[in-house]
Amino acid sequence: MHDIESISEYAQQLAAEQNLANMVRTIEKELLHYEILDALDNDGLLDDLVFQGGTSLRLCYGAERYSEDLDFAGGQGFNRSDLATLKDCIEESVGRRYHVSANVKSPKKNDSTIATWTVEVDTSPRHTDIPRQRIKIEVASVDAHDAIARTLNVNYEGLPNSYADIILNVESQNEILADKVEAFVCSPHLRYRDLWDLAWLGKQPSIDMEKVVELRKLKESDYREIELYKERYPTIQEKLANAFESGDFLSELSRFLPASVISRTVQRPLWMQSTQSQLEGLFKQMA
Repeated sequence: MHDIESISEYAQQLAAEQNLANMVRTIEKELLHYEILDALDNDGLLDDLVFQGGTSLRLCYGAERYSEDLDFAGGQGFNRSDLATLKDCIEESVGRRYHVSANVKSPKKNDSTIATWTVEVDTSPRHTDIPRQRIKIEVASVDAHDAIARTLNVNYEGLPNSYADIILNVESQNEILADKVEAFVCSPHLRYRDLWDLAWLGKQPSIDMEKVVELRKLKESDYREIELYKERYPTIQEKLANAFESGDFLSELSRFLPASVISRTVQRPLWMQSTQSQLEGLFKQMA
C-alpha cells in the first residue's frame, strides 16, 4: 500500500486503468466504503451488525453494480448508543488515510426503525465547485434471518492489505433478494437500481426461491408491512411495466454501471424486454 496523497487523483487513475471514465466519482465513493468498513472493523463495531443491501452485493458477492450507502441490520435490540464511537473512528481513519476532511453527522431522530449516520468527505478541497461525497450508514432495528460470514472483495490494487482481512456478517443472497422484493412492493419510492439487483440475484445459482418466499414473509412482519404488502402486491406488474418504460431507468443505472455494461444491457431493447419478463415471473412467486 502506497501513501495516497489525493483520493480524487487516485480514483481518476483507477478509472483510466480500467477504462471507466464515467465512474470516477463512483470509484471514489467505493474507496471510501472500504476505509469506513476498515475503521468500523478496527473499532469492533461490525461484530453485532449484519451487512445488507446493494453495497454488500458489490463488495461481498462480486456484483457488477456500484453502490452508494452502507446498510446493516442491527437486530431488534439495537441501540444507536452501541455505535457511540462511530463518528470519531471514521473521521480519524478516513482523514488519516486520504488526507481529507471527514465529518460524520449522527442520527437526529430517536423513534425511527432506521438510524442514519451521514459521512461527508471533501475529496477535492482545491475545487470548491465539486460537491462533497456523502455516504449514509443506515442501521435498521430488525433481525437478519440468514446471515453468513464473508470477507470483502478488494476491487483495486494498491489498497491496504487489511481490507481483505475484514470479515463481516452479511445477509445471504436469498435474504437480500427477499429484502429487495419487500422494498420494491411496499416503498413509495422507485429505485431502478433495485430492479437491476433483483434481476442479478434471480440469476444466481445459490438462490432458492422457496427460501426467498419464506424470508420475504418474515420481512413484512419485521417492517410491520403485512397489510401494506397485501394491498400493493396486486399492482406490482403495472409498477414493473411503468418502470421499464421510463427513461429514468437508463439515467439512474448510468450512475452505477460502467458504460460498457450499460451498452450491452440497459441500452438494448431485447435486454429490457427479457429482464422485465424475468422479473414478472419472479414477482408471481412472491404472493
